[in-house]
Amino acid sequence: MDCGPWSQVPSCGVGPNGDLWMIRLFFVYALSGFVSLGYQVAWFRIFTDWFGSTNLTFALVVCNFIGGLGVGSLLSERLTGWAQHYLGVEDRLRLYGGLEIIIAITALGTLLVAWMPPDLWGHFPYHLRNGLWTQDLDYAASQVAIGGMLVFVPCMLMGVTFPLLCNIFVGVPGGSRFPAALYAWNTLGACSGVVACLFLLLPSLGHGLTFCLMVGINLSIGAYFLLTGGAPSLQWAGKGVNAATTTARIQGDRQNRNEQVVGSRVIGDPELATTISVAGLLACAVLSGLLAGALEGDMFRRVGFTVTSNPGAAMPAISFWVILGIFLASTLVQRLPQLGLVHIKIAFAVAVVYYFGMARLIYPVIHHAERSRPHSAELESASAAVSMFPASMLQLFLFIGWLVFVPYFLISLLLPYVCNHLQATRRHLGLAYGLNTLAFCMGLVGFTLVAPAVTIFYSFKLILVLSVCSVGVILVISERGGLSVWKPMLAVAVFLAGAVLTPAGFDRSMLNPALDPAEFPVEEVRSNGAVTTFVVRKPGDHRLYFGNQSMSGTNLVCQTYMRLMAHIPLLAQEHPTRALLICFGVGNTASAIAAHDTIEQIDAVDLNRQVFASAHAFADRNRDVAKDPRLRMIVDDGRNFLRLTDQAYDLVTSEPPPPMSSGVYRLYSREYYEDVLEHLTPGGMMTQWLPVYQMPGDAVRLAMATFLDVFPHALLFVGFNSELILVGSKIPLDLVRMVERYDDQESVVCDLRSINVNNPISLLARIMRTDASLREEYGVGPLISDQRNQFDRLFLFSDWLSAVTYDPREVFDFVTGQSAELGAEVAPVMHHLGRLRYRVPRFPLFTVAQDDGIPMSGADWRRITSLEEAAARRVTRGDSSGALRLLGRALELGPEHPELLLLTSGELAKTGQFGVAEQRLREFQRLEPADAAGHAALGSIFVQQGLGAEALGEFRRAVQLRPDWPPAMNNLGWILATHPDPLVRDPPAALKITDRAAQLTVYRDPLVLGTLAAAQAAAGEFSQAMTLAVRAVSLAEEAGLADVVDQTKQQLESYREGKAFIDRSLAKPVVNK
Repeated sequence: MDCGPWSQVPSCGVGPNGDLWMIRLFFVYALSGFVSLGYQVAWFRIFTDWFGSTNLTFALVVCNFIGGLGVGSLLSERLTGWAQHYLGVEDRLRLYGGLEIIIAITALGTLLVAWMPPDLWGHFPYHLRNGLWTQDLDYAASQVAIGGMLVFVPCMLMGVTFPLLCNIFVGVPGGSRFPAALYAWNTLGACSGVVACLFLLLPSLGHGLTFCLMVGINLSIGAYFLLTGGAPSLQWAGKGVNAATTTARIQGDRQNRNEQVVGSRVIGDPELATTISVAGLLACAVLSGLLAGALEGDMFRRVGFTVTSNPGAAMPAISFWVILGIFLASTLVQRLPQLGLVHIKIAFAVAVVYYFGMARLIYPVIHHAERSRPHSAELESASAAVSMFPASMLQLFLFIGWLVFVPYFLISLLLPYVCNHLQATRRHLGLAYGLNTLAFCMGLVGFTLVAPAVTIFYSFKLILVLSVCSVGVILVISERGGLSVWKPMLAVAVFLAGAVLTPAGFDRSMLNPALDPAEFPVEEVRSNGAVTTFVVRKPGDHRLYFGNQSMSGTNLVCQTYMRLMAHIPLLAQEHPTRALLICFGVGNTASAIAAHDTIEQIDAVDLNRQVFASAHAFADRNRDVAKDPRLRMIVDDGRNFLRLTDQAYDLVTSEPPPPMSSGVYRLYSREYYEDVLEHLTPGGMMTQWLPVYQMPGDAVRLAMATFLDVFPHALLFVGFNSELILVGSKIPLDLVRMVERYDDQESVVCDLRSINVNNPISLLARIMRTDASLREEYGVGPLISDQRNQFDRLFLFSDWLSAVTYDPREVFDFVTGQSAELGAEVAPVMHHLGRLRYRVPRFPLFTVAQDDGIPMSGADWRRITSLEEAAARRVTRGDSSGALRLLGRALELGPEHPELLLLTSGELAKTGQFGVAEQRLREFQRLEPADAAGHAALGSIFVQQGLGAEALGEFRRAVQLRPDWPPAMNNLGWILATHPDPLVRDPPAALKITDRAAQLTVYRDPLVLGTLAAAQAAAGEFSQAMTLAVRAVSLAEEAGLADVVDQTKQQLESYREGKAFIDRSLAKPVVNK
């Protein structure tokens, strides 16, 4: 009878009932594999709930789980012998049943510890070290102890079971291939467990109930074997041999066996035992485990590094293909007795060549998949490019299977081969299986934490060194002789030499060639083991990268929404004093918080200490906030910090990594928001980053519903384009107070104006949805919870455009309801979408329904945006003619769009079309009469025509409308200091206004310093003028501003001659084209 994977193994009992008994044994052990995988998945999540998503948490679960299996296997023979001798348990299948029950009982301790109070170690178990607050040693040690108690003990008992079951069938006909069959069934169960947990158990039950279910199944397995007792009589050659006889025979053979079996038949087994040495078999077991663990660790890191969209589902996908490969490899070894070590050697070599060959094709495969999928232009944000791969769970599984399955299947042939041959020699498998498991643990930890702690680039290179060394040792192991010690020692020496010589620095060849790090200068390369961070110096934008993923930056987009996440809630409170920032990024939000003088304490919590270490690289943009004495930089998981602290905050702001990244759902969950609400003062507020362009529509709806379910009051603001900001609070947000406090602090005003929020109306105009409309649309629906990671099963589609809509009338009514005066002020902006788009750059107006009473509500904003962005690219390339063509087409679609009019006037002036440019600016001023930019732009056009006196009036008006605006102040000061007409020149006024501009720019702007020098020279202060001019030249040279360098050097020559600098071009007649 052919029973599939269980054929050609011991036949137990008489006739078909014996085969049925064996099928039951395999099925139950498959169920045991299912339970083990369920335990592992649940432990990862439970420990993350307790201690945060830290490297220590990952290491605790991995080392205790796999290490426990290995230690249990090593102790298996001794423990089972002890149990039989002292407990009188002769029936080893009953003993196995008892072990399964004890495993379930010890695992139950996990549920009990969940009641442990979070403040057991105090409310602030951190100590200051090198400027960072890190976890106290006793707190970290207690985590290790808890992990050992809850995970190591049950896993150690699990490790006993495989060698125990295999040993029952030692010496039985066909029993030499029993380990491969048993291992295959166990891994089949584990493979099923991956699928069940990902698609069924976790979504429906959550990890808590899933863990309880695993305990229940575990108890059932144990009870089954405990009640049914031993195996039926073993049948061999038609003669019944009972278990006691077999045990006695094994014990006697164990005393007489040699270290090497020389080809004799084993108790009539038709298969010849191998002539390979036991030492060689054990070496193969160790090498198999080491390479398998190292490759799986590399697979986790490599896939997470390259697949930046939804890598949370990648880990179970890798586990699925890995375990499936082990199952099929074990099945093949069991069913193909002709398979020899020479074939497995070839398989190992092929596996290494295949894996590293396919690894080089990852980016081409991803790019091909992205190009073949249509997507809209809106999926590109000014802050980051959105990866559209993978598009579905199926695509993710197929991609990972292509990379992972073949090499893992090939290298997994060795362990069942080793176990079968040791079984044939009547050896207990505990030593081989235990060494294999511990070596696997070493390889896995080595290439998920240890090697990547140098850099991920080092780890990706070192794995190749290890693979070559491992294959080399396997190739020299002889099937007919012992293993010389010098061979593995040589391999170890070669590996150590490779570990020393392997370059650890930044390697562009390992990055996605479509991303900025592959093109622009990189510095501050660091790693914490989990991720490698570095800073990309892109012109106009310094970005912080985690591997291939951009996390934060200093461009206008990032500056705008990150700073607003602090300013909106802080301005709406009367006297905020304490703020909590979860995820530090490049320090934009922290520096915005620090701009508020009332703030006394800022707690910034980040999981990655290297983020804090890189803060100085952004000091010019974050105003060196890392040195602010009010700032405490705490290295921990933000969720864990909230569980521990008893502080109450006026602001909790959350700017996590992209929402679809692995584990980030915990910063959008109901439990997280409940923790935040508990730690808010009565008037405190939370701001949550919501980048809808990075999220599937279902994810946006889930996030909205979850936020609204916890916070009594909420508003949705536009940060920049589709970077939205949710504001939640216990009491309604006071818009009147926010407007009144706008001008209270000069530092806050300057910070807001640096992101083009030039007045309170620009803040109010950013309201996208009110509390009432949010609850009407999102108030009922499924929620995100810690127990169920809903984001893992969602992938990015272009349906995000319909996820969030905007109704200007509804927002206007809300503002008017708080203050009729504010409503009157904001009405002209909200009721004209062209003006709204100008006041709030990149306001996502493609979500607005057409309204005949609102100008430009029917405009094709997607097309306008596309043309505007294309024109901007032409401007960057210096193609003004091409830019004007695109801008002209955009103006046809949106003729009353102030931003388009302003951009068009600038390009017209570049081509000398000053008359038309002035017309566009007059149209702009009609739409935005109180906006300084139109007057400043018109002043610049007059300057280009040599109409300095006319320009003077425009710049004066610009400064009146927007005081403390350095560009306009600089231009006004230049005319007052250098105009050829003495009746126009006014040195004292020039000196006053340019000195103020220099203060506002912290004396770091070479243009402003040059103008200040000209004003001082005009006032007769030539010594000071020369000093400032030299400083301006130096700064301009650093910035690569050659024109500014040349102009300032000309000024300097005049000052050295004791002459004021006169700009003759301000009165030069120019022919108007």
